[in-house]
Amino acid sequence: PLFWLCKELIKKGVTPSVILGFNTADEIFLEDGFRALGVPVTVTTADGSRGVRGFVTDLLPPLLAERPQEKFCFCGCTSLSYVSLSGELTAVGIGAFYQCDKLDMMYIPPSVKNIGTEALGFTTGGIRTGLSLIGAEDSAAEDYAGKNGISFSASPEAVQAFDPAESKNAPVKLPPALAASGGLLFLLTALIALRQYIKEYRIRTKTR
Repeated sequence: PLFWLCKELIKKGVTPSVILGFNTADEIFLEDGFRALGVPVTVTTADGSRGVRGFVTDLLPPLLAERPQEKFCFCGCTSLSYVSLSGELTAVGIGAFYQCDKLDMMYIPPSVKNIGTEALGFTTGGIRTGLSLIGAEDSAAEDYAGKNGISFSASPEAVQAFDPAESKNAPVKLPPALAASGGLLFLLTALIALRQYIKEYRIRTKTR
């Protein structure tokens, strides 16, 4: 399905960057297929036996930082429940967290000056989710919350609990590049990583 998705994106004039992650060189598959499509392909291996040593997620932030701001970056990430955005972030793209139905708490730093349409707190059909925003007074977060009927808190206690600069126990912190850009790239690489995990799980299950 990912190979098909890549071809469909190319037909629509989008050139995705593909990052393939594996444990060792022996497990690599589809590399030649993706390269034949003419898209940039980077291979990572956990043991360094091929390509870049490390994981797919290690390469995402610098790669995404080179791409222009895109839409629907984390659309449909239903596993997200708490998010604390980086203090370096300046914008949240259109529909960035659209259909993140379980996302009920998010800290938005004062550095964010622009939040796109239905970027936060919306799901299919324009229905609002149960998201609550935490941020500074007179900020883009407060303005967005007010315009969209979303709960907002600027209390010192709430900000201290979620601001990465104030708390060591802040929830999931997303790099600026991830939250503001590269939606299609992130989707593709995440799905590739998920497919590899399923493959490895099946292999382990068969050997038991």
